[in-house]
Amino acid sequence: GKGYKTDKYRVVFVGKTKEIQYLVDKYPEMAAYMPPQISIFAEQGDTLLVTANPGIYADMIDDEADKILFKRWESDVYSVFDDIRNAND
Repeated sequence: GKGYKTDKYRVVFVGKTKEIQYLVDKYPEMAAYMPPQISIFAEQGDTLLVTANPGIYADMIDDEADKILFKRWESDVYSVFDDIRNAND
């Protein structure tokens, strides 16, 4: 229903519920960006994953301890991408 001409389109959300709720409660202005997501487009034998790098959200806040959450999510997303990229190896 989004107008994409593809066989499959899905969205996967990233992050732990308690962490997301904590960040939204502390930084309500970030609610529009939460939870981070990966869009997955599949067509014929190809799959494309797209996401905003969660690390960029760390630049939107001042608390160094909270920035660690976004940096960890960034690492988690890269790990997922690597796992998928290497799935057929």
